[in-house]
Amino acid sequence: MSIGDDSLFQRFRFLIAWAIVFAGLYFAEEYNYLLFHSLAEIFSVIVASGIFMIAFNSRKIIDNDYLMLLGIAYLFVGFIDLFHTLTYTGMGVIKGYGVNLPTQLWIVGRYVESISLLIAPLFVNRKLNLSGAFTAYLLSIALVFVTIFYWHIFPACFVKDAGLTPFKIGSEYVICGMLVVAAYTLIRKKDYFEPKVTGLLIASIVTTILSELAFTLYAGPYGFFNAAGHYLKIISFYCIYKAVIVTGIQEPAKVLFRKLEQSEEGLRSEREKLLSILESMQDGVYIADQAFQLHYANPALRRTFGDPQDRKCYEYLYQRTTFCPWCRTKEVFAGMTVQWEMDAFHGTRTYDLVETPLKNPDGTVSKLAILRDITKRKQAEEIVNRDKQTMERLVKEKTANIIKMQEEMQRAKRLSDIGTLAATIAHELRNPLAALSMAAENIKRKAANAPIERQLQTIEKKITEGNQIIDNLLFYTRIKKPRYEVFPIGTLFEECITLAERQAKKKIRWEKSVDAITDLSIEADPLQMKELFSNILNNACEAIAEPEGVVSLAAFCHNGSVSFVVKDSGSGIKEEHLAKITEPFFTTKARGTGLGLSVCRQIVDIHRGTIAFVSEVEKGTTVTVTVPVKREAL
Repeated sequence: MSIGDDSLFQRFRFLIAWAIVFAGLYFAEEYNYLLFHSLAEIFSVIVASGIFMIAFNSRKIIDNDYLMLLGIAYLFVGFIDLFHTLTYTGMGVIKGYGVNLPTQLWIVGRYVESISLLIAPLFVNRKLNLSGAFTAYLLSIALVFVTIFYWHIFPACFVKDAGLTPFKIGSEYVICGMLVVAAYTLIRKKDYFEPKVTGLLIASIVTTILSELAFTLYAGPYGFFNAAGHYLKIISFYCIYKAVIVTGIQEPAKVLFRKLEQSEEGLRSEREKLLSILESMQDGVYIADQAFQLHYANPALRRTFGDPQDRKCYEYLYQRTTFCPWCRTKEVFAGMTVQWEMDAFHGTRTYDLVETPLKNPDGTVSKLAILRDITKRKQAEEIVNRDKQTMERLVKEKTANIIKMQEEMQRAKRLSDIGTLAATIAHELRNPLAALSMAAENIKRKAANAPIERQLQTIEKKITEGNQIIDNLLFYTRIKKPRYEVFPIGTLFEECITLAERQAKKKIRWEKSVDAITDLSIEADPLQMKELFSNILNNACEAIAEPEGVVSLAAFCHNGSVSFVVKDSGSGIKEEHLAKITEPFFTTKARGTGLGLSVCRQIVDIHRGTIAFVSEVEKGTTVTVTVPVKREAL
């Protein structure tokens, strides 16, 4: 027999079985309606109990709490239908209530059934609190039974000689409405069920609706529409039986594990999507196990590093024979995600490397690594940092120049003020000093007295010192740009030495080594150079306090410049004073203006030269002056 013939035979056998069942029920109805009613209701009670048992015993593996809620609900529906059967007219189990009591119990059972079918779809993908649900049903049914059997306040459903009450008929329509909504909601949730199961559940709800409509029309407990309603109820409960009990036993995976199959299918789909994403990524991606063995490298990584060829990650990425000392795989397999920068191709490329643990379907853990080439970004950062450093340096230089300009402006202002003061002093003191000098000369010529002459010499010396102070002050405030001339510097230096020897009036030994500049001519301002040398030589002489001192002089040429070295054996200068000796009006002498070395500094600066001081207390001071030979070399 072929498969098609077998299927046809199964359908034929199914129809024959139903025909026999309905024939038996028909004969039972004709023979004794009470027997027919009892058979129909007992079938419903058995099916309801079976639904509860299979749902309850599958609670640990079932992943759809829709069936679990129906199992609890139909347990109580079966309990109510059992009471309905025992109290039915003619049974004689509970006396004194008539037709109204079984009709009331019928309405209660249908309300519980319809409300349960209405709320069950809410638990398709939501967990159900079994103890809470069971308690809620138990308390609700107990309360309804109290209103029927104890308080007697439940609305009447059947009145003798009047038939069905408006409450009963209205309730049937309300129940039908709830069942319609339940069917619609179930259709929207059909993806959570096998199509066959969904069809059977919908068929059960539809036949229940037809059954309830039939029960709105009967006039007595043994009427036609009453019987029709029970036939439809048998079909409805059979559909539930097929959907839950038979399908649950014959095809449990389709009922209990439908969602699991969908999850596995979704997981496969997600893996395919993930693989597609990895394959299309522009960043390099690889997967390696805890033994560093590569299991996957996406096209972007293969384009850069080549075919992995079953190599380990350190062989593939670094061409190493052993694992990398800087590897952070231990952290990754400890469950951490790490990020660091990786150099490749002998440091010519830089990658931002993110490594994260990846759980495999078999429970093992691999390492997923994503490499993003950031070489250009790093180069740009280096350029930005370099430009930043350059900008900072330029800002510092400009700031220093601005500060220097401000200082020069302040200095120029001070010089202007000092110049005004110096001109006033020169005007006010020159004439009295000249008159004193002339008066001293006249007294000296007429007196011809040795003691008086010595006093007159002292006066003349002080007049000379006063004039020198005025000259220094005027020179300091009136220094201008050099008036360049070409002249023999050696001759000028010798003149300044001779003048210093004559003015020293001390026993000083002069040690000279200036032959290198004997025939040397330089381009400079001769008056300013003479002032420079005179101040330095005079300071060297004044620094010598002992009865006999030494002043060493040297001169030499180098790299287009000429240097003059003046070294004395005087008392020296303290270290804390050495940095201030060229500042205007700074002096450690009991007498003096502190302008001599300031003048020297100005002259050297405007000739673009240098002046340096080296000193040691009680051992003397060395001054080195260097100026360019030619103006063009400035």
